Amino acid sequence: MITLTLIEAQGLDEGSTKAVIRSSREIHLLQDDEVIVALEMVNDRNLTVHTYNEELALKTQANLHIYYDLLRKWIDSMQDRTAI
Repeated sequence: MITLTLIEAQGLDEGSTKAVIRSSREIHLLQDDEVIVALEMVNDRNLTVHTYNEELALKTQANLHIYYDLLRKWIDSMQDRTAI
């Protein structure tokens, strides 16, 4: 099996995480509702890296299973698109 990159397979070549998420929607790797969750995930990551707030940490922890499920689906979709 040959594996292509997303740049080769879909022309996806973005510089920021949020741009990758938005472009993933445009090429149908993510649905609208998944884009919202993915952007929330990035926001949570950015906030928790720079903030020492227990309430925020607990909120983010509660969402980890949602983020994991989304990431697993996104990775599977990317692998499907880049395998020949």
